[in-house]
Amino acid sequence: WRIAAAGGAGLTNPMELHLHNTTNQGSSQIIFEEGGQGSNFTIRYNSLSGGTNNWLELFGPTGGGIYTFKRDAARFGINTGTSTDPSGNLDVRQFANGDQILYARRNTDTSPTGNFIQFQNTAPNTTLFEVDVNGNVGIGRGSTATYNLEVSKGGAGVADLVRLQNSNGPTNNNGAQLLFSALRTTSGLTNVAGISGIITDITDTAYKGALILSTANNAAPAERARIDNV
Repeated sequence: WRIAAAGGAGLTNPMELHLHNTTNQGSSQIIFEEGGQGSNFTIRYNSLSGGTNNWLELFGPTGGGIYTFKRDAARFGINTGTSTDPSGNLDVRQFANGDQILYARRNTDTSPTGNFIQFQNTAPNTTLFEVDVNGNVGIGRGSTATYNLEVSKGGAGVADLVRLQNSNGPTNNNGAQLLFSALRTTSGLTNVAGISGIITDITDTAYKGALILSTANNAAPAERARIDNV
């Protein structure tokens, strides 16, 4: 069967279908069934006590995924659970261990252009963060990145762009290291050099640090030069 009615063009006098639960905080739903399989898919308006506890939920049989639209806020959740507000405008939870949560695929491998992800300011005229279809990452770049990683920040003098942190401690000689690697004949990708910064004195009022340069010699990179605090 079908429902038909005359209406206006566009949004003028649109055709409407109303499901009316006469109980306050009462829910309504449409269930799709097939043969003897029972409920295959449900569209439900879920209303609980309180003025803002209202969601439109789309879900399959028990144990399947659920999609949630928050009525009183621009929020959409995937697998965030029933009768639950998504934690952001878009909230995506992994359905099963091992699943890819987000998947994107570019249109062509021949001179590809565009971005997988792009975050801009409110104007919008400045890109705050992007991942383009070539895998290049730009942070604060303002336009398309041309290197695998570009980090940009305006300001006079020397700008602080990246911080590597070792959160263990406080312990003397703890620090963080930037490693450089390359392929060798049989063992493949191998760390060949590193630049590390360490704290050599954790005293609160007299703390000191050092910069260490390390290189490999048929073993993991080891210290070859050090710049101390003097």
